[in-house]
Amino acid sequence: MKTMLNLDDALYRKAKITAAQKGRTVSELIEEGLRFTLEANARPLTARRRVPLPLIVGGHPASPGREMTSEKTAEILLAQETTWAR
Repeated sequence: MKTMLNLDDALYRKAKITAAQKGRTVSELIEEGLRFTLEANARPLTARRRVPLPLIVGGHPASPGREMTSEKTAEILLAQETTWAR
């Protein structure tokens, strides 16, 4: 099927260069990109793997004037690391 598209000039130049480097046509490149996008959107969101984030448990709220520094965060993480491995 033939169709007309309005593409940004810089984007088209990049597509033309990429297609030439791959020994393909711009149409094939656009078709591949469109297929990839449609297939990615067709997958249900629940199929994506969730990665749990670490929870830093503090003993008490910080006193006024005491900041949570990167060093303090590293100390807490190292102390909790053994419980995460279980």
